[in-house]
Amino acid sequence: MSPQVLSVGSAEPSIGSDRLNPTFITTWNCPYAQRSWIALAAKSINYHTVYVDLQKKPEWFFKHNPYGRVPTLAWKEGQDAASLYESLVVNEYINDLPGGPDLLPKDPLERAWARLIIDQYGAKVGSVWGKVQFALDKESAAPAAAELTAGLKWLEGEVSSEGPYFLGKDFSLVSGCM
Repeated sequence: MSPQVLSVGSAEPSIGSDRLNPTFITTWNCPYAQRSWIALAAKSINYHTVYVDLQKKPEWFFKHNPYGRVPTLAWKEGQDAASLYESLVVNEYINDLPGGPDLLPKDPLERAWARLIIDQYGAKVGSVWGKVQFALDKESAAPAAAELTAGLKWLEGEVSSEGPYFLGKDFSLVSGCM
């Protein structure tokens, strides 16, 4: 059975009871939201998922995210509602919650390097992926394909040889964002 996807005119669902039990507002096909989905699972966070239609966004969604984008985490903070959005911010927050493994290295330099890899992945790979994927023909895809090839070569040079994950033996936010 497919989950319900909420859209314009839908009633606002109840949100998570607290920071450790948030509501994850998402959609099925957003790679940025999938990053946070992976982080929630990796940290073993108890969460409730609400799916929204990004073409017909429910009015209540903007209360939790003024930009109307996914992923968004929402929860009760006393009598008020709290929320965070944007996958990289949400993932750092998830990582800082208690429980589960740390998803970034402990060493400050390694931690900063991991953040740099995530940032550069977005700049060198993520930004051109869609241009290649949705190009109408080979000729229009060629410039972006060249950029994507260069980005993937850069990425390959950054992968730890200790594997099996991007930074080595431990799963991290870097692996989760790919």
